Amino acid sequence: VMEASTSDGRITLQPSLGRVDLVMPKEATDVDPGTYRFDIELTYPSGVRRTYEQENLVVMEDMSRD
Repeated sequence: VMEASTSDGRITLQPSLGRVDLVMPKEATDVDPGTYRFDIELTYPSGVRRTYEQENLVVMEDMSRD
């Protein structure tokens, strides 16, 4: 449903702070309510890939009123 990487600028890595920041444009987050599976996979300069996180993301229907 969504994809992000450091090459498209949607993910920034801050290893000194132990952080991975994800910034998605509003258009990319226009998804139907439901439960989605996600993972965070890093590819090191050596070419080794490692998955650090696999989890569920629950998207709920918007309840606020503008």
